[in-house]
Amino acid sequence: MADPLGVVGGGFKTASPPPSSPAPAPPKHKKRPGQPDRDVIIFFADRPRDAKPVLDLPDINTLPENQQTVEMLIDCGKFRMAASLSRLLLDTTSLQDVSKRRKLTFHLAISYVRLHKFREAKELVVGAKVKGTSDPFNLSLLRCEISHYLGDNEEAVRKLFALKHQLMSKQGECLASGRELRLLNERIISYLVLGGRLELALEILRGEQAERAKKADSNTESKFGDMFLTEKLTEAKILLKIGDVKGAHELVEEYASAGGADAVELAHTRALILTADSHFEQAIKILQPYVELHGVTDNADSPGLMLKTPQDRALHVDLVNNYAVCCLFSNKIHLAITVLEAAVRTDPFQSLNLKVIQNLVALYDLCSMLHSKTVLRKVVGIYGGDDVIDACRRLNLW
Repeated sequence: MADPLGVVGGGFKTASPPPSSPAPAPPKHKKRPGQPDRDVIIFFADRPRDAKPVLDLPDINTLPENQQTVEMLIDCGKFRMAASLSRLLLDTTSLQDVSKRRKLTFHLAISYVRLHKFREAKELVVGAKVKGTSDPFNLSLLRCEISHYLGDNEEAVRKLFALKHQLMSKQGECLASGRELRLLNERIISYLVLGGRLELALEILRGEQAERAKKADSNTESKFGDMFLTEKLTEAKILLKIGDVKGAHELVEEYASAGGADAVELAHTRALILTADSHFEQAIKILQPYVELHGVTDNADSPGLMLKTPQDRALHVDLVNNYAVCCLFSNKIHLAITVLEAAVRTDPFQSLNLKVIQNLVALYDLCSMLHSKTVLRKVVGIYGGDDVIDACRRLNLW
């Protein structure tokens, strides 16, 4: 006979409910995909008041299906969404609307490149070429660069030179705008440097400067025009890669004495030169005013300190990253962590590039900060670009 009180071994236990009436399970809170959890909310709790409101992620289901949305998704690093919407818009755009189709093709190709779908991107940009018409500059430039992404850097350089020649008329006047010409020259130099052809990159850069100096007069462009001065800093960085620290230093001082206006880039390049000579403390002093931490001292380790946001966020993130590296080599590990975390809090979409993530992971591992590493993984999963998330997975950072 069953014991109705459930007495077992001299003790009492609550009688189990009959099988026909199971106890209702407590309701589970369902988190919307991409919604920050408690750790992420705490991480961003001390954001500066003037920071951009980037914590509310866009809901693709409520956004208008247009080209502006595609551009916004690309800016946020959501390349899979951008690619999906670009394909949808291409399918519904009239074949007669050539201009819109080319812009959408460019956005789709860029999304494929950032997702490492290089062959699909190549098929797009090659197929977009219409005989007897001129392509937009950005599409022509991407068509040249695809070879680099497919592993043929030399072919990319050759195509870039061909594009430059194509943009020059028989009278020697450039058919591209000044901004487009500068961008094209920068890409040529950049790919030469990536390919290790540093001497050739220097030769081309100096040749461009000499050619402009010959054409310059008091009514057009002075020898020390903005473009000329910017190239001085580029030349200094190439000399640093070669190992000519003295030559790089002379060029930087020439830039400064000629009135170069980009103070952030100047400070960044000076710090790189000091870092090459292992003068990390001096580099920190140069970068400190541009990092602009509120109330930071050399021994500060407060996680709530914030970065102000300058106009050029990409350059600023590189500057902050190098500042943190200098802090690490100066045995200021907690300050390095503070600075990088502050950059991520201020603008996660811009700051979560692979270099910053790798350095933060290395610092967390060095300090055995496993929980912070877990929080960073969650932050990257929500706010990181699709290409960055894939790269973290390939490198097994977590």
